[in-house]
Amino acid sequence: MQGPGRRRVSAPRAPRRSSPALPDGRRHQQRQPGRDQGEREATGPSDLVAALAALHRMGLADLADRPFTTLSGGQRQLVLIARAIAQDSPYLLLDEPTASLDFGNQLLVWDAVRSLADDGRAALVCSHDPNHALWFADDVVVLGRDGSVTRDGPADEVIDAGSVAGLYGFPVAGGRIAGRPVVVPTGRADATAERRTGSHHRN
Repeated sequence: MQGPGRRRVSAPRAPRRSSPALPDGRRHQQRQPGRDQGEREATGPSDLVAALAALHRMGLADLADRPFTTLSGGQRQLVLIARAIAQDSPYLLLDEPTASLDFGNQLLVWDAVRSLADDGRAALVCSHDPNHALWFADDVVVLGRDGSVTRDGPADEVIDAGSVAGLYGFPVAGGRIAGRPVVVPTGRADATAERRTGSHHRN
């Protein structure tokens, strides 16, 4: 685990099925389990303040009174991220936190995690998107299909055209756009490489 303000990103990782919907309840109630290590069930004023602040940070404050089960899949994902923020733990463990989110909400989540890391929290995030690792992570661990570490180190040294091409089986080019490093596919996947790595990519 990295010290405060440092984040590691692991990729790729076999996707898992989404959990069933949580029991009915309003958004600010969903973050209660796990706060204070589950030592209490009662919700006090400080808990509600923390929950509403987390919802505001994720751009959800205007829907705080909506029942959780009436939300879209992407909105539910954002609520669960807000709950993790409201727990006020010094560590965040996030498994594909932007899965099923649109482009804007993906950036909202990553900006929030980056901000929390800059404030002194440590975050371990699993992602299938190499550009997210480039843009937001300090350090990266790249995992193969068998769980073995193929590369690790600073994000801008580990994530490049060669490493991404070898991992996913696509011809890849790297460059910079508006000052940000990016990697983009330049052709079709190589079937042999796909079978060899067993890698997965989420759009």
